[in-house]
Amino acid sequence: MKLSEIITLTRMVNQVVLAKVTKSPRPVSVNLQVTKFCNLKCDYCFSDLDSLKEEKEPTLPDLFETIDELYRHGCRHIILMGGEPLIRKDIGIIISYIKKTKKMRCELVTNGYFISNHLEALKLCDSVCISLDGPKEANDIVRGDGCHDQVLKGMDLLKAHSIKTRIHAVLTKYNIKIGLDYVAKLSKRYHFPFNFSMIMLRPEMRPDFIAFTEEEIQSFLTKYRNYKRQGYLVFTSEKCFEHLLNWPLPGHYTIYEKDSLTPAQKNWVVPCNYGKYNAFVDVDGKIYKCCLTWKNGLNWREHGMKRALTHIGSNLIQCTSCRSIGDIERALLLRGTSLSNLKMVFKYLFKGVRYDQHPPR
Repeated sequence: MKLSEIITLTRMVNQVVLAKVTKSPRPVSVNLQVTKFCNLKCDYCFSDLDSLKEEKEPTLPDLFETIDELYRHGCRHIILMGGEPLIRKDIGIIISYIKKTKKMRCELVTNGYFISNHLEALKLCDSVCISLDGPKEANDIVRGDGCHDQVLKGMDLLKAHSIKTRIHAVLTKYNIKIGLDYVAKLSKRYHFPFNFSMIMLRPEMRPDFIAFTEEEIQSFLTKYRNYKRQGYLVFTSEKCFEHLLNWPLPGHYTIYEKDSLTPAQKNWVVPCNYGKYNAFVDVDGKIYKCCLTWKNGLNWREHGMKRALTHIGSNLIQCTSCRSIGDIERALLLRGTSLSNLKMVFKYLFKGVRYDQHPPR
């Protein structure tokens, strides 16, 4: 590992410790939306569900100012999102500013269409997350005709240029039976780690094709964990699987403060740390805790970064935790600063696999 990576990791851990000591929100890791424009129209996209539109993208000075303010308040890891971030012709300048000027970690989430246009920029990223939900029939019905084949072309390029990449799939009714096997095989072929997520949306925003029975969830998670135990590069820890499979309120995606739980169930819940160590910043400058609090954020340019961050930490919807695979994983990563947790963070940030990953067979 390079000295610069050790320094970056140390800075991130320092910010987590500082947040714990001061009990004030510090957005160590931030999802930064650099555009709302996208060449696709995925049916489960929360931006699309809210019919968000814009006339123009934020300027480079606007984004640099946001990044500077986030850094000043503790951010050391930025995940560039959209829309499709590679639509921006200046995405390389943004990545360079994060990596070279601010010395922060940078991940980019992409649908894979424009990778060939930005290979040199992507080489600067610490990791690239490419979206693929399964075989063509399961992927393209949600993400659009031709998407599957384009993603594979993008993965070929990422592999050829040795760019650290993770495959990310969203669980849907269309891929719940066939997506896991397919993505696992791709992971083995490309030697890219992979993970699945379940979209957490308010019931009124949730399409039928991302709503599942408890039996369906249990069956999928069990099979998903088995792939990990067989040595596949599953980007989800055993501890996370344990919490997901023993969810205190079967059939419920979200646990609220008002829900009646036994003491044992309360101890089992992994409290969400969004708003404490994580945040979502949209192109307009509004800061959100997560998709469940969409539209409830304050614009940091109008109210100041500190107030906007304090606002998302006030638990507007009185939730305790949700069955989001990635969010539970993050909560476990940042739960403490023990040696095992630090080792887990190290593998997560720099090796692309979890600390408990079995060697591939």
